[in-house]
Amino acid sequence: MTSVESLALERLEQFKINEQRWINMQSGIDLLERWLEDQLVYGLAALESDADTRIEAIAAQLVDNHLPGAASSLRKLAPLIGIEKEWEQAVLKEFGYWHVMARMSRKLKQLSDDQLGGLLLTLGHRFRKTDILASDPLPEQYWTCVGLEEGDDQNVYYRRTYWRGAIAEHAGVQLVFQYGAPVPLGQTEVGTSSKMTIHAYPGGLPGRLELPDQIAISSKEACPHHFATWQAQQDANEAILIRQPWSRSIPVAVGPLTVRFDESRESLHLLDVKGEEVIQPCGKTDDASWTLLSLAAKTPVTVFGQFEMGNLMLHSVWLGERLHAL
Repeated sequence: MTSVESLALERLEQFKINEQRWINMQSGIDLLERWLEDQLVYGLAALESDADTRIEAIAAQLVDNHLPGAASSLRKLAPLIGIEKEWEQAVLKEFGYWHVMARMSRKLKQLSDDQLGGLLLTLGHRFRKTDILASDPLPEQYWTCVGLEEGDDQNVYYRRTYWRGAIAEHAGVQLVFQYGAPVPLGQTEVGTSSKMTIHAYPGGLPGRLELPDQIAISSKEACPHHFATWQAQQDANEAILIRQPWSRSIPVAVGPLTVRFDESRESLHLLDVKGEEVIQPCGKTDDASWTLLSLAAKTPVTVFGQFEMGNLMLHSVWLGERLHAL
């Protein structure tokens, strides 16, 4: 073993990954890279002819090699292939993303500890809650819930709670999973806040958060931290992607913006203070966009959401001295 390999293993041990596990993960990364190359060589038409079988075969091998994150992402592609509009573009984008992740895994010595932790989290390494709570917490501050999202994936139900702290970098998501039945409702809803100490998962912020089991919830009386211009938000997004190249969901908090319905395109658009269009928002549901329009027609608002793969998914807006869920 070379000194470089020895150093890499020492760094991996802090994330509870031993030598044999990393060897298995590297084998999975080799399989993934070869599979991606084969899809480009033989073309997407070949993949379309038997997408379910081909994707399930590689996904099962990735799971066996401790890469459930990659396996889950590829499995989500299968229902799109040959059915969804512009599915080829979505598939190629996903292939490109995992090619980048595979290349990152070859360059551990060039990654910071946060970047290494974020990469492992993306590949699907499971960090124990006890280890996260044993790490150094973030400074105590007020955190506000700006979004809630629920769903299920192959009978695993989840709830995502999006939080914002007192400064721009302090934003993230709390994940709760339950098998076989929806996650029970908690006391947290959009617009409530709490002064608390939170732990962040490896990867840095914005990222995944672990909250205390018991928190004192109160109503938020001031608008959560946000950027004053869309350009400032874009600059922050670019900085996040440099620090966290695996990021596919970036928090958005910006205002004031004005909502306008474009009749010619039959869609909603957000305008800055100069009246220039900044982006077309998407709602979590079809009704969300109409809710936004009914709340904020011609009235400046501050919007909160996630920028996901080129789309702005809105979770809430600040209007009339409170947050409104979308």
